[in-house]
Amino acid sequence: MIIRIDEIQSSSSEFELRFDPSEFDSLGEGITLRSPVQSRVHIRKVGVDIDIKGQLSTALQLDCSRCLEPQIFSIQNDLHVIYRDVRWVETAPEVQLEAEDMLVSYYAGDTLNLLEVAREQILLAIPLQFICKMDCAGLCPQCGQNRNLGKCSCREDKIDPRLAVLTKLLQN
Repeated sequence: MIIRIDEIQSSSSEFELRFDPSEFDSLGEGITLRSPVQSRVHIRKVGVDIDIKGQLSTALQLDCSRCLEPQIFSIQNDLHVIYRDVRWVETAPEVQLEAEDMLVSYYAGDTLNLLEVAREQILLAIPLQFICKMDCAGLCPQCGQNRNLGKCSCREDKIDPRLAVLTKLLQN
């Protein structure tokens, strides 16, 4: 959904949004949208800024960082983003950024694409390392077997590789 900037009022406008997974370009390797993205947002103009507040929910399929098995990850997040015209940056004096400035994103042109806003919020909600369960055993570093499904026959040497030279000395 594309909104014209000049149509945004200083009073809040509410939008119910629903984006089909097919509307999104790739979110990244190992990331698949499994349900429509639903969002309710309030959009208003505050001076030169566009203030967007609301909620976003969807379900993703992510690969576990330890065992690489695909799992469902649900997102139900509040969002608050402030958009500012990129021309403001070109004319603004040099300032030191404050904590609230981290909420500010920039737009260029006369429109704001809410699909891109939703995409950005989904990517920000994905954890750096997604783990399917807290006790995930991961993959065997030697044979690659998923240790959650069973043990492998690989021998586990717990020798620090930096000290491996010392074991050769002890054998002599």
